[in-house]
Amino acid sequence: AGALSSGVYDFVIGDYVAPKLLTTATLFTPNKGAVNVPFGPMANLVIPFDEAVNVPVANNNLAVYIYKEDGTVVDIIRVGKVGSTTLLGLGTATVSVPVAATAILSENTNYYVVVDAGAFVDDNIFANKNAFGGLADKTIWKFSTSDNSAPVISAKSISAITSTSATLNMTLAEA
Repeated sequence: AGALSSGVYDFVIGDYVAPKLLTTATLFTPNKGAVNVPFGPMANLVIPFDEAVNVPVANNNLAVYIYKEDGTVVDIIRVGKVGSTTLLGLGTATVSVPVAATAILSENTNYYVVVDAGAFVDDNIFANKNAFGGLADKTIWKFSTSDNSAPVISAKSISAITSTSATLNMTLAEA
C-alpha cells in the first residue's frame, strides 16, 4: 500500500462484517418451515450464508445441532478442526453439513436446527476473520417430517339399531 503517483493511493481497507444467514427459506436444506420432510435417515444440512465462509483456525468444540421440538438432541455435528466432520463447500457461501447415519428423523415430528456462534468465519484474505453470530432461535430454521401412518379407530359405537338401519359412530386417532 502506498502512493502510486501524485495524489493516487493504493490501499486495502479490510473486511469487518461477519457472515450472516440468507433469509430465503428454499436455500436451506431442509427448507426453513418445510413440512412433509421424509422421515428416516437424514440428508445433509445445507446452510446458505451471505458470503464465503470457513471454519475457525483455532481448535474448538463448536457445532451444528439438530433437535426435536421437545429439545431432544438428534445430532451434534462438530465443525471445529479436531474431530470434526468434513464439511462440503467451505470457501463458498453454501456449506453442506453431513449428518450422522444415526440421525434418524421420526415420522410426524417437528425439528429445529441451531448453530453455535463462531462455528463459521468469513473466508477473507485478512488475518481478522469475522465470526458468524450463530443461530440460537429455534423458530428460525424449523421443519417437520411427513405422517405416513394410517389413522386408527380409537372409539366406536353402534346405536339406533332397527331392522333396516343402524348408526355407526367412529372416532379416529388423528385428523
